[in-house]
Amino acid sequence: MLVARIPDGVATSHAAYTTICAIAMQAVRQAEIGLGDRVLVMGQGLVGLLVTNLLVIAGARVAAVDLIDERAQVCRSLGADRFINPAHGNFHDTLRDWTDGFGVDVAIVCTASRSNAPIEQSAEAAPRSRPPGGRGNHTH
Repeated sequence: MLVARIPDGVATSHAAYTTICAIAMQAVRQAEIGLGDRVLVMGQGLVGLLVTNLLVIAGARVAAVDLIDERAQVCRSLGADRFINPAHGNFHDTLRDWTDGFGVDVAIVCTASRSNAPIEQSAEAAPRSRPPGGRGNHTH
């Protein structure tokens, strides 16, 4: 549980964003990103966009994934190398091309879904992040 005192004069609605940022920061910390690591960020809602931004700042190369095409421009403006909508074309071929066939170093899932597809796609995309020493993360 994340608990923090809200300073006097800070509206509760503004303070709520602190928790969302903390979730994104924790995902990046747990992933132990290295300079130049290729990271898949599945889901580009608020948490996913924050994760994408933090990863770029940390020196990672990011492939941002979302089903909403309108998020592509925001992802690119935050520094994502690629925006992939899995509904258009072959998701895995696009990632293999971007990673020269090696797969991503880390996959971070920042989406909620009724299916396991985002988690399964992330696991397949990140063969080098599986245990032992696995570095895949799931946030929500």
